[in-house]
Amino acid sequence: MNSIYIPTYRKSAVTTLRSLSPKLLSRVVLVVESDEEGKRLSRDNTLISYLVSEVQGQGAMKVRSWLTRHSIDKGESVCIQLDDDIKLSLANWIAGKKRFRVPDLLTRFETEFDAVEMEAQVPNVGLASFSQTYFNTSKPYWASFKDNASTYFVNNEAYDRYGIEFDRGIPLEDRSMMLSCIENGLTTRHRTYVGVTKIPNGNQGGENAKGREHRGRLQEESLRDMAEMYPRFVKLRTSSNSKYIENYGTSLTASFYYVNMAKAVQRGENVRDA
Repeated sequence: MNSIYIPTYRKSAVTTLRSLSPKLLSRVVLVVESDEEGKRLSRDNTLISYLVSEVQGQGAMKVRSWLTRHSIDKGESVCIQLDDDIKLSLANWIAGKKRFRVPDLLTRFETEFDAVEMEAQVPNVGLASFSQTYFNTSKPYWASFKDNASTYFVNNEAYDRYGIEFDRGIPLEDRSMMLSCIENGLTTRHRTYVGVTKIPNGNQGGENAKGREHRGRLQEESLRDMAEMYPRFVKLRTSSNSKYIENYGTSLTASFYYVNMAKAVQRGENVRDA
């Protein structure tokens, strides 16, 4: 059975655990920087375990790359990685509109979770994930080439075969991974009926542990690197969203044209050309 890895760095609590049923919690492995941190975060829940990573604290891209290799070495078919600060919900149709709610029965969520895990094992899929909660009005259960939503179901076989990678020297590892999949002719799949909402944590821990100024520099560096690497499909722009600026420490953002890039790959074009 594949583990459910939750990388966490200097957080007071792992809020994601609240959305998981006992069955799923029994598969959870917290990825921490020290044995002390692992014991602290897992002491209130005997179902979960932890794993100490020597690269924890060196950046999410290094942790995710290390973790995927660890999962492959364990013989797992999918490396499941969830962010540590999310709330998960399921879609319901209410008065003809799609609404996301915390499920009354966690077993229903288990079924959805299993569906994404299975999708990640389809040969042409590089990455599967849950979906964004807001602005998600899609009726079909699956979408392709959408923004990753803080959840990663990595096809380990494809990861090895095609050389897709979290750590390409670009700190914004989720976007980098998406672009890496598409460039290698793989699709990404997103379960539109499972919603992910980030839980505010006062910029505590994680990438913000070294301060917002540091986080802002990393964000800008990542965006500029990707825009230089894929100039036709990553376009820099300025955001006026106060929550974005507060969270990332910069107003620099970008638009990503994943579908256009996938079509260019299908046509046999070099997607790194201007």
